[in-house]
Amino acid sequence: MFENDSNSSIGEGYTIKTKDGGYATISNYKGSIELENERIDSKGSIDSIVIKYDKNNSVEWYSSIGGSGLDEIYYICETENGEIIVSGRNNSIDMIIDGELITNYGNEDV
Repeated sequence: MFENDSNSSIGEGYTIKTKDGGYATISNYKGSIELENERIDSKGSIDSIVIKYDKNNSVEWYSSIGGSGLDEIYYICETENGEIIVSGRNNSIDMIIDGELITNYGNEDV
């Protein structure tokens, strides 16, 4: 799993069982967290992380989502073909998902 340092905080997470026997989890965090010896720093107020584990509890992939503002994930689900979908809110003008800049077109985008 992951852990945080004393200057960070992790919000409540949510986990789903996936069709391949693994699971996927989401959590919102501030500061930095460590995932399998890799430090992940939030880019702003609050960011989110999505982690996909295989059936042996090994991390398959993860995605840190956030920008300079408050960006939170609230829901996670799996499609029939095994894709993971998340939703939440974006309040950053400079949110980055998997290295791609996402533009905010209003006060809060979903």
